[in-house]
Amino acid sequence: MLSVNRRLVGLAMASAVVLGGAAAVPAAAEGGAAEAQARHCRYSVDNAYIYKRWSELGGSDGFLGCPRTGTKNVTVNGVWRGQRQYFENGNITRSYYQGRRMVIAAWERDGHAFFNWGTTSPRYYDTFVVRYTSPAETQGRERQVGRGTSGGMWVKKRTTGDYTFRVKGCYKSAQGLRCPLGWTLTATTRN
Repeated sequence: MLSVNRRLVGLAMASAVVLGGAAAVPAAAEGGAAEAQARHCRYSVDNAYIYKRWSELGGSDGFLGCPRTGTKNVTVNGVWRGQRQYFENGNITRSYYQGRRMVIAAWERDGHAFFNWGTTSPRYYDTFVVRYTSPAETQGRERQVGRGTSGGMWVKKRTTGDYTFRVKGCYKSAQGLRCPLGWTLTATTRN
């Protein structure tokens, strides 16, 4: 069994791959059926953007594990806003309104809740504001994290319940932060 430090180093390396955006979308995902990596899973990952993030995070043997559902459409007030798929250890959401390729992922491992996002390209932000809630922090917390077109963070879990994350890209000005596209959809860890 790997030590916590080695696991976190592995996570950091996986996040670097995910956030670097250098990996290509597998041909199977482009064709609409990403069964190659999910052969021993009940469900497949058929959305190319969700498949790419899941694959970069280790696929069925990685941080999220096997899919628990198929891809589901996400609507807000009756308007389509993206897609979401639930996995054994979290979920991945494509938040289309913040960018055609914007995907957010949340999962938990070893007493921590992890969250990453990207890409907002071609938009480059001065900072990202991440908001998360949990049963231990029902009012939620916000953090400013990094800059650029993608990012990630983790928090030590203070409860056995789920953590729900969202992010928005912002520009800094003398008047404060300006976040033109607002919050993404949410991504949630799973107990």
